[in-house]
Amino acid sequence: MKRNYPLIAAAIATAAASSGAYAQLTPAGMAAAPYQLIIAGSSAASPTVLGIVENDPHLCAGTFLVLKSSGDTNFAGVTCNIATAQGSIPAGAQITVYYRSEGGSVVGALPVSSGKSVLRLDPTQCTQTAPFTCTVTGASSTNGPNDTWTGAVTPGPVDLGVTDVEPAQLTNLDYPNNYKSTVFGKASGAQLAALTTVPALQQVFGLAINEGGMGLPANTPINLSKETVANILNGTLSTWNTVPNAATGAPVTTVALPIVLINREPGSGTRTATNMFFLNYQCGATTGIAQSGTVYYATGDELTAANGQNGALAYASINNLAPNSSSFPNLVMASINGVAPSTLAAAAGQYEFWYEATLVPSQQAVTLNNAGAQGLSSYLQGAIATAATYSVNSDVNFIPGQGGNTASLPLAATTSGANTSYINVYTRGGNSCNIPSASN
Repeated sequence: MKRNYPLIAAAIATAAASSGAYAQLTPAGMAAAPYQLIIAGSSAASPTVLGIVENDPHLCAGTFLVLKSSGDTNFAGVTCNIATAQGSIPAGAQITVYYRSEGGSVVGALPVSSGKSVLRLDPTQCTQTAPFTCTVTGASSTNGPNDTWTGAVTPGPVDLGVTDVEPAQLTNLDYPNNYKSTVFGKASGAQLAALTTVPALQQVFGLAINEGGMGLPANTPINLSKETVANILNGTLSTWNTVPNAATGAPVTTVALPIVLINREPGSGTRTATNMFFLNYQCGATTGIAQSGTVYYATGDELTAANGQNGALAYASINNLAPNSSSFPNLVMASINGVAPSTLAAAAGQYEFWYEATLVPSQQAVTLNNAGAQGLSSYLQGAIATAATYSVNSDVNFIPGQGGNTASLPLAATTSGANTSYINVYTRGGNSCNIPSASN
């Protein structure tokens, strides 16, 4: 999914060029920073994680250079002079944090378990004058499973993984068999379950529907029951005129338009979350999403396909599904059991299609990489869980009891621009199979 990271803020670039303190805020300086951390994993979590690096008062504190790979590829990096000392990193030292979301939860788990290096952004191969351009060539569907990207990329160990659900859930039908094991490594369910994990944040997911061909007015709300969605995902319901409106029981349309299920690949954290929530897969049930048709290896590819196909149904974190999205204008978000998805509805206990993203720190990688990786990784493990440090995103809520987050009524909220995130009073307690329950 192409994210809206700016290649650079013009004012910061000007300041960097004229200030000795920030003279290394260039692509070459980013690559040469003495303290570096490589993060890989969840695309849904990447805006929030990078936002923390950029804006946390103890990290970049709002003065930074961020680079993003070209096109619909998912490699990014942020560099700055750190505001306060962290571990062995002195205040004022230059740090670089890379975030690779290409491959999603797969790259947040398998390389950490196996010790394999994967490709991340290489600033030395970006243009060295503004506007900085980092050209990465390839496609998620073909280069993604083999990690054969070319251009502004270079291999590196994953110091900190991020998965949409705990790694132990990425097994059986949700194991990333399509990803080359000699590149990413291979792990058993027991090995994935044995990884060190740290609860990070709550991510709200939703369903996207292309109403084209249904004979409905534009942006007609569609209200589906959880059971109806399960029957779509398992193939029991195959045309939209057989799909009941959850409120009225009448068909959502009289047109016998085929339902086109647009699926992510096995190993996708979003697919795994969808399997668990609607089909209870691996949480007591053994039947998952129907295995047929094309699968898509990136959120952007999935939603682009859905946007171009009448009758399509897809799933994604709701930051990708803003109403009247200019990126996907043909898609509408469905309500589930009468509730439209939002961070407020999730935090209020009305909407339960959300899961708790997990950090997967690699002790081996931070030891081999550099001294700065340990300090940055340790700080972020706390900061990502703490509401006060967030640059909030429209799909994110905070886990009660993590990082000093205190659940309360009325809900405690953090606002950034048009986005509001809440300290949820409910948690899944580190097990995605758990029904959300009130924190103690």
